[in-house]
Amino acid sequence: MYSRKTGEVDKYLHIYSLELGKVKATATGSRKITAKLLAATEPVTETEFMLYLNSKTSRIRVIGGILKNMFNPLKTNITKYSYACAVVNLVDSLTAEHEKNIHKYVLLKRTLELLETSKRPDYIYLAFALRFMKLCGYGLELNKCVNCETEVLNDEISQKSDIIFFSLKDGGLVCKNCYNEADFELIGVNTKATSFIRQLSKLPGEDVEKLEVPKRIEELVENLIRTYVNEYVPYSLKTQMFVKNLTS
Repeated sequence: MYSRKTGEVDKYLHIYSLELGKVKATATGSRKITAKLLAATEPVTETEFMLYLNSKTSRIRVIGGILKNMFNPLKTNITKYSYACAVVNLVDSLTAEHEKNIHKYVLLKRTLELLETSKRPDYIYLAFALRFMKLCGYGLELNKCVNCETEVLNDEISQKSDIIFFSLKDGGLVCKNCYNEADFELIGVNTKATSFIRQLSKLPGEDVEKLEVPKRIEELVENLIRTYVNEYVPYSLKTQMFVKNLTS
């Protein structure tokens, strides 16, 4: 859930629910210190809301709620909470109002649960970003050339060169035959980086944080995924930049 201040004591919420998808609603008086919904309407919180739809104005208002999970381990650790906010921000930016998707909901909830205990929240976030982008229709092609569909495998390429070309515009790998030096949108990545991306996108969440790669590969993949996400979101994700500066 995402929230922002509105009025003197109200909050305007972006709620992602299993039943209704993304819903925008006003929680009247929820910023008062004595408000029953004060904690339940905080960002990165799981709450079971009762909503009221005004048929005349089509506006939705929160009329009650039961707090389910505050995700306290996240909110007492600035690094983990920053990644959690980046996760929520990405979901909100690429989800249309009233769009229902059980896979997105499950992925979001599971990611927040993993972030609570993970020692590598950066890996969990990168894995989430890759999988969420795929659910949004922007998945990366990591096995064949996005242009000619020729299979592009690490072991085959490494015999000729350690460099593989990646297209942000087309969302995947580009083979040697389709590489054009005049295309400035192509990014050169090495085989270890593409292997790391494949693992992030496929391994179970519990195994993602067990991955071990050199620091330079981490930074290369992190920058590539961050740039790729920004290619498709309708506006710049400030939480991504905050996390980058924080970890730096």
